[in-house]
Amino acid sequence: MEVETEWMMVDYTPQTTMKARLETATSETGSWSAVSGSEVTTTSTSWSRVRTSSSIWNNLTDDRFYRIAVDTDGSMNAQKIANANLIIEQTAAGGLTKLELVHMYINSLTTVTATGFADSDFDNQYTPGNWVGGTFTYYFESVMIEGGAAATANARLSDTGITNDELSSDSSTYDVQKDPPGSRTALGNMPGSTTTLDTQIHSNSGSVSASFTGSWLIIEISSLQIPENLFILLPLAILIPIVLRRKFNILFWRQ
Repeated sequence: MEVETEWMMVDYTPQTTMKARLETATSETGSWSAVSGSEVTTTSTSWSRVRTSSSIWNNLTDDRFYRIAVDTDGSMNAQKIANANLIIEQTAAGGLTKLELVHMYINSLTTVTATGFADSDFDNQYTPGNWVGGTFTYYFESVMIEGGAAATANARLSDTGITNDELSSDSSTYDVQKDPPGSRTALGNMPGSTTTLDTQIHSNSGSVSASFTGSWLIIEISSLQIPENLFILLPLAILIPIVLRRKFNILFWRQ
């Protein structure tokens, strides 16, 4: 028997490591650096959630820009990340009295050439009944870029009754556009009933595209009432009128 060709078959699983971390900078175009303790890794070949081993709260700084950066040991072709979240766990006995929430809309690259506003189909439900018991201020922001010298990228929230929400940019690099551009003006006339909101986008040129990589509704909350604290005062609210009434009755009887 003659053997002309030999084959060896090996089954193996590539041990590529997927990495993600939080990075920070003082400006959008500044030098980005890793937030200490924020990196997470996985070698799983199926979707899995990974979380930092300890809190990174003390490593965050006010008035800075933050972004998610990803990397891998090996080929990037098969590596995917679905989302990333900064989680706040409330542990203080006094509770939270102010915070800022972000409702994400556009969360991946979206490009248009249409000259009229059209939904981007990144919907989110706004329920005004959820925002009670405090002071609430709303802002709209988007990351966008124009595709040529003759184009302008435009974005707004889909409920046309909202004011101060329309954004535009003629920048040739991706940057955050606030409402209106160059300032930070609170939105007005927010919906009074549950409404599905979306980001509407367009380019002012029918031939030059505009691109968007993110948009979000910011909800700043302050003077938030803490129910646990109010319950502590409830017995006093009940007893004080009784004590005062008895005191006045005694005074009246003595007279």
